[in-house]
Amino acid sequence: MAFLKRRCLLPADGFYEWDHPGGTKQPYYFTDTNCELLAFGGLWESWQGPDGTLLRSTCIITTPANGEVALIHDRMPLIIRPQAIATWLTGSMAEAQTLLKPPPSGTLRRWPVSRQVNRVTEEGAELIQPILSAVSNPGGKT
Repeated sequence: MAFLKRRCLLPADGFYEWDHPGGTKQPYYFTDTNCELLAFGGLWESWQGPDGTLLRSTCIITTPANGEVALIHDRMPLIIRPQAIATWLTGSMAEAQTLLKPPPSGTLRRWPVSRQVNRVTEEGAELIQPILSAVSNPGGKT
């Protein structure tokens, strides 16, 4: 029912995926090649908690990975391109289902970032700064 009536967008500058070269976890940051804001396709729900309080939750839909992400992971967040926002938010179920696919290859760029992103106590812009890494960059492209 949420897919039919409660689709939403979750804005983001980018997202992380982890590669595991040689058993070591190396996070990579993915963002739009044109430095534009990403809009993740999501669903929202309101429900009553055990204590009677109204709770609201959301989830990000995933799709198979596109070319850049597939080098590291088999799935990625659903990215709704600007021209498809109205269809995602107000289109029919059939129209919205046509958007359940990864963006074309070449629309994202990536770079290795510090493993500090694994710590929930860490936050700040420095977490998305590129690092010089001994880990090879999958695909050889940043």
